[in-house]
Amino acid sequence: MQFERNNKLITSKFWQFFIPTVLSVFAANMAIFVDAVIVSSLVGVEALSGLQIIFPFISFVDLLCWMIGLGGGILCASAKANFDEKQANTIYSAAIISIVFICIIIAVIGLLFPEIVIGGLSGSVHLNTYALEYFKMYIGGLPFAGLMFVLFYFVEMDGMPKFASIALVVASILDPLFDVILIQVFHMGMAGSGLATAISYVGGAIIMALYFFKPNKTLHLVKINLITLIKDFINICKSGFGGASTQLYITIATIFYNAVIISFLGDGGLVAQEICTNMLLIISIFFIGLVEAISPIIAVYYNDNDYNAIDNLKNISFKFITIVSVIFTGAMIFCPDLILTIFSVKAQYSAIVANAVRLYGLYFLPLGFVFFYIFYTQSIQKNKVSNIVALFFNLVLVLAMLMVLPKLFGSNGIWITPFCVGAIMLLGIVIYSRYLHKKTDGEYHGIFINKSHDGNFLEFTINANVNDVNGLVDVIRDELKGNELSECVCSSIEEFLIDVIETNDKLDTIDVLLDVGKESIKIYIKDLGSEKGDKFTFKNNNCDFEVTFDHAWVLGLNSTVITIKN
Repeated sequence: MQFERNNKLITSKFWQFFIPTVLSVFAANMAIFVDAVIVSSLVGVEALSGLQIIFPFISFVDLLCWMIGLGGGILCASAKANFDEKQANTIYSAAIISIVFICIIIAVIGLLFPEIVIGGLSGSVHLNTYALEYFKMYIGGLPFAGLMFVLFYFVEMDGMPKFASIALVVASILDPLFDVILIQVFHMGMAGSGLATAISYVGGAIIMALYFFKPNKTLHLVKINLITLIKDFINICKSGFGGASTQLYITIATIFYNAVIISFLGDGGLVAQEICTNMLLIISIFFIGLVEAISPIIAVYYNDNDYNAIDNLKNISFKFITIVSVIFTGAMIFCPDLILTIFSVKAQYSAIVANAVRLYGLYFLPLGFVFFYIFYTQSIQKNKVSNIVALFFNLVLVLAMLMVLPKLFGSNGIWITPFCVGAIMLLGIVIYSRYLHKKTDGEYHGIFINKSHDGNFLEFTINANVNDVNGLVDVIRDELKGNELSECVCSSIEEFLIDVIETNDKLDTIDVLLDVGKESIKIYIKDLGSEKGDKFTFKNNNCDFEVTFDHAWVLGLNSTVITIKN
């Protein structure tokens, strides 16, 4: 078909979001990784056991930021896609107010009762010393961390992914820099590492907060009453819980992991677990970067019933996940000695750590696909499915396997637990997708469930020139032959597209989609030109039918819907 859709626009939008998002996650996760390397080198490898003890608390903080940031970002993007700017601003304001308030409360409790918090995470006095020193300094930076990480999602959604990434990059540079200064120069030990992390949060939050003063931002803080705040906060949590619950379940599961590891392997096992966790952070750079970049895009396109675009995004994601999974699994299995060298592992722990790294590396094969599924189902508004998968993948199956596998295989059972959980979860996803396909008579298709279009959905891509507009109008007129709305549709498309082209000097391609119903036709137009604005008057259109125009600036592109009703 002439002017067949080529997905060039959505692919370019994906990479526009993906690259800075991955760089942001890279900066954040590498800061944690480098932090662990510096601590093991300057304080001692035993100090890693202290970081492992405090990991559940840090994971809980990540849960809050993910839930409020990602959930709020998706709802905000959906509101913009529905042309509801007021609701978008309300969601944005509720998210920022909520995270700052919650983090201040947690920080105050942590500063007043640090021994109680750490005591609840570990029963070992020796390990408490490392964790307590770190925690007392780290906790003061919590409100800044909440602001930085949650605001990131909204800045990115507002079409400024590069700016959003700068704050996280700054934070990631400050953390290891002050690690060295405070540990090596001022001899502060683990307290220095915790203070370095807090300083990095403050610096990153200051950079991110510059968004509030940007003249081209489309989101604005607005006054909201307490009832509205609570209502929006609950909706935000519901939207974000599916993906963010991963961190909650990881927090709980880690406490059980640590208990089982201590009973089998003692301190050496905790060192091995902390190193495996840090390797997980490295591969998570790519997986988290992927889902954070793609979730708002999928939410917007799903709202427009653009299911073929979503399939295109899934195909790109699957190829990427496969390549990354194979590379990292190979590195873990065949290069454990290099990992031991990086973390300065002592000879007394080398055998335990090397064995753990090899077996744990198998987990990376199913990890990316299940992780993507959790966030994908959340983006297509299947929160129940997302929540169930997250619960079983990160907690229920983990606890079940930890009760069985170590008894059967000893300490090796600990390290193969994640892989077994991932494999079982993938099998469950396949079974569910086939069940849903049959139940809906083919409405949903594929392992990663997506809806199918009927024959009345037309998709086109044109180059931004008048000749292509005229050619497209001829094609559409032929496709709609016999439909009484045909001429009104063609004249509306022609006038609007020519206006878009004339008001943009540099414009590559434009996507035009038609959803042809019995009594109406919806025209979806997306372009990367300058912001169009929400008002457009058809001057050359002499339609006898009702024509409505809706526009939103979302994800850094113009999203326009023209509806023509009989």
